Amino acid sequence: LADEPSSLQLDRGDTLLLYTDGFTEAFNRSGTCSGEERFADWVQEGLQRCFGPEELVSHLFAAADTWMEGTPPMDDLTLVVVQV
Repeated sequence: LADEPSSLQLDRGDTLLLYTDGFTEAFNRSGTCSGEERFADWVQEGLQRCFGPEELVSHLFAAADTWMEGTPPMDDLTLVVVQV
């Protein structure tokens, strides 16, 4: 954690996505971890489809669910999406 407060300037059209590691550490039936690159692919796919925040959240949960193949998550899956 940073010792100093910081800020982030969001401009019109920007999307801020906050997520927990449950998405990047989701395992499928064969024991393969989803990973950051796969999660980034899911995000990029959702953004390319011009999803709004609610649709992006639904897309990411569906992608994780499909990846896990019915395997219960090992950690929480939490998302916050803000579009300006």
